[in-house]
Amino acid sequence: MARYSAHANMAASIYRNYVRLLQSWPVDSTKLKLDLGQFLRNRVAEAFKHGDLSSINEAECRETYQSLHRIATNYHGNSYSRAYTSSAMGLSSDLCREVISKDTIETLKKLEKEGLKGRIKNFFGMSQSGSTTN
Repeated sequence: MARYSAHANMAASIYRNYVRLLQSWPVDSTKLKLDLGQFLRNRVAEAFKHGDLSSINEAECRETYQSLHRIATNYHGNSYSRAYTSSAMGLSSDLCREVISKDTIETLKKLEKEGLKGRIKNFFGMSQSGSTTN
């Protein structure tokens, strides 16, 4: 009985740590299903189906929590200075965020559906009949 109690207390402690971490993790509504914060919330809900009474792999959960905590607190970004603040493509973090935003993804999907012929018509302001609109 004491062993179960210790295991339950450890699971409860790990669960509370995850809940605190996720409360500070932002949710980016501009991303469709790409938001890391929402993904993590779903995974924690799945892993802790019974809240702090869930049966978990404590070592794995503790290691994952520590890794996520380092990401959330930008541990490595603060520990190691970088010479450049752009990506490998030369884009700033703000521009990278914009590129993967919900609006950009929707625009790309729309362009993909139109095809090349439709994009050319839209570019030149041509109607379906082929004449230009003024």
